[in-house]
Amino acid sequence: MRNEDLLLDLIKINSESGNEKEIGDFIFNLLTEKGFQVEKQIVDEKAGTFNIFASVGKPKVVFSNHMDTVPPQIEVKEEDGKIYGRGACDAKSQLAAALCAAFLAREKDLTDFGLAYTIQEELDLLGAEKILDILPDGVELIVAGEPTELELVRGHNGIICFELLAHGKTAHGALPEKGINAIELLMEDLTVIRNTDFGEDKILGKNILNIAQISGGIADNVVPDEAKAIISFRTVSDFEKVIEKLKSVVKGEVKITLKYNPFFNDKAEDLAKKIGIKTKTVRYFTEASILRQKGNPVILGAGSIKEAHSATEFVSIAEYNKLIELYLEIIKQYN
Repeated sequence: MRNEDLLLDLIKINSESGNEKEIGDFIFNLLTEKGFQVEKQIVDEKAGTFNIFASVGKPKVVFSNHMDTVPPQIEVKEEDGKIYGRGACDAKSQLAAALCAAFLAREKDLTDFGLAYTIQEELDLLGAEKILDILPDGVELIVAGEPTELELVRGHNGIICFELLAHGKTAHGALPEKGINAIELLMEDLTVIRNTDFGEDKILGKNILNIAQISGGIADNVVPDEAKAIISFRTVSDFEKVIEKLKSVVKGEVKITLKYNPFFNDKAEDLAKKIGIKTKTVRYFTEASILRQKGNPVILGAGSIKEAHSATEFVSIAEYNKLIELYLEIIKQYN
């Protein structure tokens, strides 16, 4: 079977977040047939979804990939040296490349590596949190699979997601002075947040603000007494410091829903030189920030983040096959 056929088979399986059972069964059965030591870790009993960890020997390097994708599904096709479909670059090309490299490594009698596959990365990162419980001790390197254009990512931003709530007082729309407009309070806080300096890092740059959703009010003749914004920061510093400053500058109520620190691997340059590729930092967030609790992470994959989640998501077949070679070379470096 061509390397491309495995990738196409994986893309054809709908594995939107929360619906990873079918792709999980496919991967589990394939690894079992190939003679790997394979473990299922149930994460959501109701949905029947699970993480997977497979190994050969005592893993020094682990390739980690998320099995889920964002919706909706799009046409799957191979055309003009590219493979199109949901997950083509985010992140089934990485998933398939790790499998292909692992099979080649077995043929060459290479050992001491593992494969970790998680669920719900695009939703709430629950799979990555859970898989820490079954990742072995002694892992020296974790290679997280995300689209990086075949450059080794040595660091990326952290993330804070939160709700900002403004509480006012309702009144008739013709008598606004009798009430307190929660939307206006929210707008004032949002202006303050936009104009506040939340710090900077010499490598990762500034914290990135995204005001993602706003809601409030019930009718045009009622002064709104509640308003809410959903906001995220792609952080470059310790999240506790950012949260502390955030709460000190706003008047509304802050409810933190997600918080992870940025990560940086100062040993990544050495690995990049050994396998002959460049390094970089990125502004997006990945499971690497969680998985570093069990190993020193880097991020490496085919395709561009610019194509991820798009209506024409694709990966170059040449890049995909080159990634298999790079993953195999990393296994050799740790044998």
